[in-house]
Amino acid sequence: MLLQEKPLRWLPFIAIFLYVYIEISIFIQVAH
Repeated sequence: MLLQEKPLRWLPFIAIFLYVYIEISIFIQVAH
């Protein structure tokens, strides 16, 4: 499995995904 061989490669993508998800959730809460 590539995910198990090189987990560091996916950390930036996961961090960006979580950051965008949090920003969108906060934006939705502020908008409403």
